[in-house]
Amino acid sequence: MILSGGLPVYTPTALSGDETEQLGQFEDVLKEAGNVGIVNRVPEDGNETFNYERQRIRLHTIASRLWLLGYLEDKIPHKQIPKRLDKIKQAVEEFQADAGLESDHWVGDKTWGALDQLVSFESDIDYEQWFDENGLVLTTVWRAMHRAFHLRLFTLGLLWRKPHPDSDLMSQRAFDFFNDVKRIFLMPKKNVPAGYDIGTARLLFDQDFLSETIAKRKNADGSGFLLDLPEVNKKESRVLAQRFITNCAKIELWLLGFDVDIDGKDDFGKGNRKLLKCSKTRKALTLYFQKFEGIKRRSEARKLSKQITPAFFKGVSEANSEGYEADQDDLSEEILKKFRREPKNFVSKAWTYIKEKGMRLLDGFKRIWRWIKKKSKQLFSFIQDNIFKAFFRYASKSYRILSEGITAVAKSIGIYIRGRMEVDGVVFGFSKDMDTVTFIPETATAETVLLASGKVLRQSKAFSVACRMVGFVFRLFKRAVAGVIGWAKLLYDLLRSFGTLKTLYRDFVSLAT
Repeated sequence: MILSGGLPVYTPTALSGDETEQLGQFEDVLKEAGNVGIVNRVPEDGNETFNYERQRIRLHTIASRLWLLGYLEDKIPHKQIPKRLDKIKQAVEEFQADAGLESDHWVGDKTWGALDQLVSFESDIDYEQWFDENGLVLTTVWRAMHRAFHLRLFTLGLLWRKPHPDSDLMSQRAFDFFNDVKRIFLMPKKNVPAGYDIGTARLLFDQDFLSETIAKRKNADGSGFLLDLPEVNKKESRVLAQRFITNCAKIELWLLGFDVDIDGKDDFGKGNRKLLKCSKTRKALTLYFQKFEGIKRRSEARKLSKQITPAFFKGVSEANSEGYEADQDDLSEEILKKFRREPKNFVSKAWTYIKEKGMRLLDGFKRIWRWIKKKSKQLFSFIQDNIFKAFFRYASKSYRILSEGITAVAKSIGIYIRGRMEVDGVVFGFSKDMDTVTFIPETATAETVLLASGKVLRQSKAFSVACRMVGFVFRLFKRAVAGVIGWAKLLYDLLRSFGTLKTLYRDFVSLAT
């Protein structure tokens, strides 16, 4: 049952039985958190992928990204997703076939990761997954990567339409505008024609690079851009450069959480001198200069927002390049402080927000972190939506760590209950008091015995760390209270535990692998 506009109902049960039984009951609670969509859980199979009640947030993001890549004819409103699951499933299978993945409509880590790489403005691309040793697009992923190139050119204002289910694969001429932009902004290898190759991808899919390139092209007094315009078609080239600048600015504003449209348009009025007064881009720029650049007088911020100047890209580029990546997980402590200042409404507001969001839930995280570090966290009162996104992300990360920890504990308990473990022919017997007896076959070499002993030792240490991971939050369940506050409390404790769980998880991974 889902309450109108609020968290799902949660009715806790007391832990009972021995420790092993209590562990199973605790696991059931975590599973239920995933079942009702409280946290972002990777689906176990294709069927769970399309369970709307459990996967509503992921499904919204999946549908948005498939539409952007042209696998869905129209953008599906989040309220319509339950009625369009068959269409989304069909689009997933088509994307999987085009991306060289198994067509099983299961959006697990591989399919989710592929969509993320091709659509997100912040995700790193695994170039080996998409390009061969000669730097050309692999034939097995040809269609998916073509659509990704198409989408990226559109978002930058270099193509007129986004990908569509009926779109033909682009020809080489689709890169003509980008080739012009490379020369106008003096990009690396500006005279090498762009195409479906790794060199072009490294430019097009690197939003940090594109924004930094624009920032470097400021003129002597910083009031405008120094552009290398050709003598032939100079006016058209200037309009193209302006459209490229505008759309890069809109992407940066969008990633910071502003309400702008990624539509390939330039938003300038007649004469191409000023941004339209009523445009979302102009309103967003005014707020940006006030909140992010600290300009107190609204009249001054409005004046700056009439045009897109190097000042905007200078601020963005500085935040993107001054080493604020140190540890994005540090932000969990700041989210926790925010929660403590607003304990009554924070989780409820966050839940209401994340239910309504698609890919906006996932993009923009890196940039927000950079700005918070740069501005000494003074932006917190402004970027409320991004706080909610971060809250959900950290709770989900803790959830996944705990789930893996419980699985590891259960697996290890099974080994100890069986009383034996065999590694490369060497048998290790375990007594109830955990003493170990080793049976070594006559054919075993000293190296084999050492390797086997090392594996058992790592397994034992991994078991210990996994127990600490689970034990660290095991007590949370015992303090749970009935009703909506129960889920809110669990989410809060998942967030609060993230810092310690993250450290334990790194130890666990190093031992388990």
